[in-house]
Amino acid sequence: MIVAKTAEAYRKTYERLSNEKSSLDDSYCGECSSIIIKGGKLRLLIYAKDVQSLVHELSHAVFFIFDHCGVHASNTNTEPFCYYIDHLFGEIVKRGKIKLP
Repeated sequence: MIVAKTAEAYRKTYERLSNEKSSLDDSYCGECSSIIIKGGKLRLLIYAKDVQSLVHELSHAVFFIFDHCGVHASNTNTEPFCYYIDHLFGEIVKRGKIKLP
């Protein structure tokens, strides 16, 4: 997973990984893209302007990962989703990708 700190960094990375033009507009609060790279590996690219948008985009990322791995998330099986969001958010904070107030 790549977390871009700016919209411009997101666009450049998206275009490099996908060989397509990014549709991310500067007015967007965030974006999450899943890109299948060489060898069938899933690469996730995230951009978020604020913490709320980051959590929103991480939710998309978890669903992309689950789909890729064949994991079914539902309201009767919420723990995998919750634990994964918790883990991803914690890693992003730990690595200094965002600063919490």
